[in-house]
Amino acid sequence: MSKRNINFSKSTRYRNRKRASIMLSEALVSEDDNEFQYHSNSSSINTDTVVLSLPNYSTTTDVVDQTNLNCSNSHVSHNTSLEHLSEESNEASESISCSSISSDSNDNPDLKLTISMWAITHNITHVALTDLLKRLSKFPEFKELPKNSRTLLKTPLKTNVKEVGGGIYHHFGIEEELKDLIIYNKNIPAVLWLYVGIDGLPVTTNPPSQLWPILGYFANLPTKKPNIFIIGAYHGKTKPLDCNTFLFDFVRELKVLIIDGFFFDNKKIHVEIRALICDAPAKSFVLNTKGHTGKVSCVRCQNVGKWVTDRVCFTEVGSPSRTHNDFMNYKDPIFHNGKTILTELPNFDLVKSIPFDYMHCVCIGVMKKLLLFWIGAPKHKQNMSLPATLINALDIKLNQLSVYIPIEFQRRFSENSRKHPLHDASRWKATELRQCLLYLGFIIFRNFLNDEVYDHFLELFVAIRILSTQSSTEDVKHFGSLNCYSAFPFESFMQPLKKKIKTGVRPLQQLARRYAEKRAYSSYMLTNQSKESCYGPIKLQNVNQNRPMLPDVCEPQYTGWKNESFSLKLDKANSCIKLISGAYVLVENIATSSKDNSTICIIGRQFEKLSSFFNKPCDSQLLKIYEASNTSHLKSWAFDDIKEKVIHIPLDDRKSCIIPFLH
Repeated sequence: MSKRNINFSKSTRYRNRKRASIMLSEALVSEDDNEFQYHSNSSSINTDTVVLSLPNYSTTTDVVDQTNLNCSNSHVSHNTSLEHLSEESNEASESISCSSISSDSNDNPDLKLTISMWAITHNITHVALTDLLKRLSKFPEFKELPKNSRTLLKTPLKTNVKEVGGGIYHHFGIEEELKDLIIYNKNIPAVLWLYVGIDGLPVTTNPPSQLWPILGYFANLPTKKPNIFIIGAYHGKTKPLDCNTFLFDFVRELKVLIIDGFFFDNKKIHVEIRALICDAPAKSFVLNTKGHTGKVSCVRCQNVGKWVTDRVCFTEVGSPSRTHNDFMNYKDPIFHNGKTILTELPNFDLVKSIPFDYMHCVCIGVMKKLLLFWIGAPKHKQNMSLPATLINALDIKLNQLSVYIPIEFQRRFSENSRKHPLHDASRWKATELRQCLLYLGFIIFRNFLNDEVYDHFLELFVAIRILSTQSSTEDVKHFGSLNCYSAFPFESFMQPLKKKIKTGVRPLQQLARRYAEKRAYSSYMLTNQSKESCYGPIKLQNVNQNRPMLPDVCEPQYTGWKNESFSLKLDKANSCIKLISGAYVLVENIATSSKDNSTICIIGRQFEKLSSFFNKPCDSQLLKIYEASNTSHLKSWAFDDIKEKVIHIPLDDRKSCIIPFLH
């Protein structure tokens, strides 16, 4: 009888995988139980030294291998995983709800909390966590632990989504965030300033799908960095077809918070939306206006663009400005594609309250273009392109400077990540472009670019440096420095958000459940963060043990020290500081004062000569950028004499460049 291949439908393959995974899990559990019972009956078990015989997993079927591969892969595919099965297959028979799950003092609450925090912090899959719980439950001291990950993490059984044009939407809400703020913060302003960011995020590639989250943070809270939270999220094959249905729940809730406020725990909080931060495509989408490639697409003025070398350029200066009243009345029919629901928000200026974001406009829009022109990338070759020998020399210099990049930067150039950084300029992230524009570019490009090109770059560098502090431009007057209204906080939140999604099956529901699990333990998360952020000594490895000492200091010595403003370490990247007196010091040791054991001292060498690094378009000393040289003999200062930490980049054996932080 001849064999033939049978092609099953997708639904049939799904049911077969589901049935096989359930049968396999039951078989493994029964095998574990039998082995444990055998060992229990054969000898008395000492709970302190108990050893379990684990089943042999070498005979695992292909279904489990494929599932484990999907769970561990950071790239999302549409293959159904065991996590999806564990979350969805037993919902009908599960009788546990979020409200009924509580922490009993007799059920090892500390252990439950520890495991839960570990799973949430490291994005542990439900399959792995359930497997861990089942194995721990075989030990008598852990028998009170739940055997299912959803019970432990208080995962909601249902996720409310609604259909919008092109996909589905889930509204997380602003009120839940306000409740946590009121509970865990004593001093909250009566009016909170809300900054909102909207952008798209690819989730799967085959078939393609997108996630459009609405993110927010409150800008007038006394936090070191913005605490981003999710307001709502959309998922579909394309971006939302209609901006008004996409923004409906967000606008409806925000109108109530603006007009009536939010009352909870005898406190009333109002919300004021201060800024809506988007890139150009997202901005035109939510405003329902012409796209950024249109000739009448400027959101600030009525300038009509012109096509120049396949691009729309706005060459005129002094065109009439757009106003909020003109936007509300839709006076420019060419500019508007239709109405936008954002006009219903009270006290929200649709022109001035939607600023130009320098992450997209300058770092990605200008700095990346300059790099591509200089290296002669495809479609960017021109007369100013550098020869290959100079590009290779710049690559070496970038890699050499990586050891001097402080820990405040998320990324640093190195041979481990990119052996040829400039050759990969088209793939640089926004943080790398900002690092090149504001901190390293004016150093590494000197003597490599011709004078005209380098002077042009310095003008851009100085302009963005000034705008990043304070200036008289309209947006900076209204919002503060560029860092106060950039998209960097929202962009940094995107990748951790994407890691919450393990598979391409119901990604929006996965995100909603992971977010609900995190919120269920929000109080413990905040407590844990406060413990981790405690200040004091930092232990470092591979630090020179023969560090200099002076008569006025004594043991103990430290390899690093952290306070509320910065972390100081005895390495090449994090050891340069500015004193309150204005002096700059390279720290070589941290020790204790011999006069007062409660006083921490730093030992280092002061730069005795400070000069200008460049003189045009302005003196670099106006930006607090110096060429430093002539280090003094060893001196000691109290740690409290430190004003701030600075960036120290060596120029040669005798000279260095001192650069202040801007973010």
